Formats: sequence, C-alpha cells, structure tokens
Amino acid sequence: MPARDDKAALKQSQKENKQLKRELARKEKALAEAAAILVLRKTLQAHFGMDNEED
Repeated sequence: MPARDDKAALKQSQKENKQLKRELARKEKALAEAAAILVLRKTLQAHFGMDNEED
C-alpha cells in the first residue's frame, strides 16, 4: 500500500531528524565547552603571565 510506505518513510525521516538534532546539540555543547576552555586559558595567561608551553 502506498499510504503505508509513505507512513513508514515519514516515521524513518522523523527518527533520523531526531537523531541528527541530538547529535547537533551534543556537538554544540562540546564546541561551547571548548570555547570556554580557550577563554579561560587566555585569561589565565594574561593574569599570571603564563606562556603556552603546549604549542
């Protein structure tokens, strides 16, 4: 039945959309965390005159 196929395709698309949204949220959170770490590192370097020895 075409209606059943359409319904299955819609359900699959919704599942993929939900999964992609979760993945995007996870990556956005990781990016925000990395940005915060960089800001803190620069702040510490400016405050304590530390050199970046890791680079």
